[in-house]
Amino acid sequence: MTEFEVIQNIKEELLKAEQKHPFWPDDILHQIAIVNEESGEATRAALQFQ
Repeated sequence: MTEFEVIQNIKEELLKAEQKHPFWPDDILHQIAIVNEESGEATRAALQFQ
């Protein structure tokens, strides 16, 4: 994968995240809850992949 492709993938993921969470909360507790939810989904996908 080229550097350009990596940067393009990051930009695409950022756009998806901004669309999924258009109103990012100001307080740290709600922010970390969102991050934990996304982390859980990534973990589940990795476990299902193997």
